[in-house]
Amino acid sequence: MIPEARRNRIIDYIKNKRTVTIPEVSREFDISEITVRRDFDRLVKKGLINKVYGGATIIDRDSFEPVLAQRMQENTADKRRIAREALNRISDGDIILVEAGTTCLELVKILSLKKKLKVISAAPHILNALIDLNRNGRFDGEIMSCGGIWQKDPDDFFAGPQALRFFEGIKIDISFFGIFSIDLKDGWMTPNIFEVELTKVIIGASRKVIGITHHSKFNRTGFTKIGSIDLFDEIITDSGIEEKDLKDYGEKVKITVA
Repeated sequence: MIPEARRNRIIDYIKNKRTVTIPEVSREFDISEITVRRDFDRLVKKGLINKVYGGATIIDRDSFEPVLAQRMQENTADKRRIAREALNRISDGDIILVEAGTTCLELVKILSLKKKLKVISAAPHILNALIDLNRNGRFDGEIMSCGGIWQKDPDDFFAGPQALRFFEGIKIDISFFGIFSIDLKDGWMTPNIFEVELTKVIIGASRKVIGITHHSKFNRTGFTKIGSIDLFDEIITDSGIEEKDLKDYGEKVKITVA
């Protein structure tokens, strides 16, 4: 296969998978990982993909919006229902963590319905939303950030030693996580290797861990594993989840359909 034809097929493959790893593409197209990296470099220069640690994500050629901004426009009604259900887990005065992602952002928008919250996040878009709500008189709680090294794609969050030290010294009532991908065999996964250690430290500081995610994130894999599904005390999703998935995943963790 000529290189240009192969790269066109790689683009189609990434479009279907949304996020891919270098070893995965190497196996799929029977080419070396060095060749995959060269193809990725060419596709990045053409503005067709984004490179992430160990892999790549597709870019919508008809839009110049960042990856996160694109996702904010997808499945908003489902995400709002999930967020409203998640809000029922929060009590006035709780210390909560809201991590990166668009479903988490929907939760932030309704936190004003609770009083005297302390809200922690490692995600700038979550922190910015909280600050805007506070300035407009729609959130009266405390806002805390770990700081650290900014990871741009695909989720926009802080990581690194500073972030880890922050979470090692606190206790959290409930941590809410968006989920990039979850699979019965491979567990809870992410495309960013720096997110793994940070997430594990947050889990260690949390009394309860709740995943809030659209049903499309089930039966997907990512680049690197955070851990098994039972790291979650509960996963809240929407009614689009298949009955079989509801049963199979429900045997490992509590699943709530919003």
